[in-house]
This record gives sequence, structure tokens and C-alpha cells, in this order.
Amino acid sequence: MVLRASDLPPGFFVVRGETGPYTNSDVVRDIGAAIEPKLKLWGRVTGYRAAYQQRDVKGGALPGVFEFGASASLYRSAHGAHASLADPAGGCRNKMLMIIGLAGHRPVGSDTLVCTRGKRIATAQVRIFLVQWRNRRATGAVYVAALEGAVTPLAALTGAREQNRRMTAELRR
Repeated sequence: MVLRASDLPPGFFVVRGETGPYTNSDVVRDIGAAIEPKLKLWGRVTGYRAAYQQRDVKGGALPGVFEFGASASLYRSAHGAHASLADPAGGCRNKMLMIIGLAGHRPVGSDTLVCTRGKRIATAQVRIFLVQWRNRRATGAVYVAALEGAVTPLAALTGAREQNRRMTAELRR
């Protein structure tokens, strides 16, 4: 259900260690034991995540972009999926991120959130744009990490729309 390397411009490759099934046990390992009761309450069944890096950050198809990431989680119900996106500690609602408007762009799905964060890595100023949404009983997320000013939130929204098409097709099966 997630964005694929073939959905991105040429020059992106799969980061194997950050791509694959993302079970509830994986979430607990990465976030901590405090998330486990929430996963049960929301009825999270499982998930999948993928990361893609651009081979040539300077001269590649998307200059300045070094990574795209995508994830999808499946819940027992749409209510559980909605509740996971409404959690104040997670994703775009995390205090380290700033929610921004869609700036006239249509939402990707129900409960669409777009957020950003700037940070310094070594001597470079980096900007991350994250889009999260719900598609029935699933949630999706796509992020893009780039040098400051290299892309706008539209890069993440475009990837999110492509992923949402995949999610819709899978949820209809």
C-alpha cells in the first residue's frame, strides 16, 4: 500500500534496513512501551514502511532532496485509524512539528494533516514535510527530507496522492 521507488523520479533507491513490514512490536520497540495500550485501543493490526534515498542529491532529478519515506497502517476500524491520527503525541500533532495549511490543495483523504520541521544536520539546514491521512480503516504517511528551500509541501502531497491510490485499490480487495 505504500509509495514505491518506481513512483519517484529516477535516481531513488530503496533503503533496505528501513523498508518492510512494521508490526506493532516494531512500533513498541521504536517508540516505547507507553504506545502499546494505544495500539490495542486503536485496533492497529499491522503496517508497512519504506524509505528511499536519492543517489545524487545535488544533480539528481530532485536537486536538494535526499530522502522520501512512506508508511501505511491498517486498523480494525475507521474509528481506530482516526483516533491514531488524532493522538496528540504522534505524527503531525507531535510538538516538534508544525501543522501547516493545505494552501488551496485538496486533501489526500479524510483527516489529512500537513506539517513541517526544520533542523540543522551538520552544516546544512534541512526541511522535512510530512503528510498524514486516513483512507477508511488505514492511515498513510509520506515525508520528504530536503535541503531548506529545495521543495515545497507539494512534493510530499504528490507522493501521498500516489500512495493513496495504492491504498484505495488494496482496501477494495
